[in-house]
Amino acid sequence: MTESGNKRDFLVSIRPTHVEKIVEGQKTVELRRRFSEDVAPGAILLIYSTSPTQAIVGSATISGVCRLPLAELWERHGAAACIDRETFDGYFSGVDEGYAILLEDVKPFARQVSAAALKKQFGFVPPQSFMYLRQEYYPLLSHERIQATH
Repeated sequence: MTESGNKRDFLVSIRPTHVEKIVEGQKTVELRRRFSEDVAPGAILLIYSTSPTQAIVGSATISGVCRLPLAELWERHGAAACIDRETFDGYFSGVDEGYAILLEDVKPFARQVSAAALKKQFGFVPPQSFMYLRQEYYPLLSHERIQATH
């Protein structure tokens, strides 16, 4: 998949404990303080597992993005996000709304793509939250659904 028109794919930094729950199918929603609302159906979300893993470890399809007031965000998506209320309230402190990124078709990579390899080849710096996926990253990924065509 490549960027074309409004179609953009994303790379999101997620803590390893949450990545594990996503890969296991327990966590089907990723919550964010900020995210793009302009997400095309079927956009790909590459999952970057932060320290100590420091690698792109898999992908998921974004089935939707919801921007909601915090009370409604918690009510509708708290359980699927696999966090407790105290963690939710701490994370969203200072904002009135948040984003729920609905995930489906999660695919762990057979081989992770390390941040060190991406940095060496492209000067990659992992995003603090998310970034739009740059075209030159596609060929590095070994997952068949997102490999660039040659």
